[in-house]
Amino acid sequence: SIRVMLSLIGNESSSDIRRVYFRLMEKTDESMILGWQQSEGARRYSRHTSLPSVKTHNNWMNEKIMDPDCLPMIVCSDGADVGLIRLERKQDKIELSILVAQDYQGLGIGAGAIRLARKIYPRNALWAEIHSENASSQKVFRFSGFVSTEQCRWYKASPLEEIEGYSIS
Repeated sequence: SIRVMLSLIGNESSSDIRRVYFRLMEKTDESMILGWQQSEGARRYSRHTSLPSVKTHNNWMNEKIMDPDCLPMIVCSDGADVGLIRLERKQDKIELSILVAQDYQGLGIGAGAIRLARKIYPRNALWAEIHSENASSQKVFRFSGFVSTEQCRWYKASPLEEIEGYSIS
C-alpha cells in the first residue's frame, strides 16, 4: 500500500537537521491546508493566484484525494505538519508541487521534502513548474537536483537510478 511505501522511504533532513517525512493527505487536513493556501504570499507564484474559496478548496481536496494519478501528502517535520507536496501523473510527466507553510519556510524543509519525493519514483524523471520570478523556489529545486529545461518555467530532475553511485534497493 501507499502507507507502507511512505514508511519504507524513511525521511530526509532539513538544513537545520529537522526530520522531514510524509503522511498521506486526509480529508481532516482541509482547514489546515486552506489556511496555508490563504496565507500572505502563498499564491503569489501559483498557477492560480486568487485565494481559493472554502467551496473551491473543498472540491480540490476531494478531487486530489480520489485521483488515482495523484499522490497528495502532508510534509511533516519533527511531529508537526509543515506543508503539502503532490506527485501527479499528467500525460507523460510526473509533476511535483510543493507548498511549505509560512512559519517553516527558509529552514531547508522544502529541499528535504523534494529529495524525499524523488525516492518515491526513483525510475522516473520528476517535473516542476516554477514561476520565472520565484528565485527562492528555483534555488531550492536546483539544490535538490532539478535543472531548467527548454520549456519555459519547467524544471526537471532525472531519475535517481540514472545518478552515478545511487542504488535502488
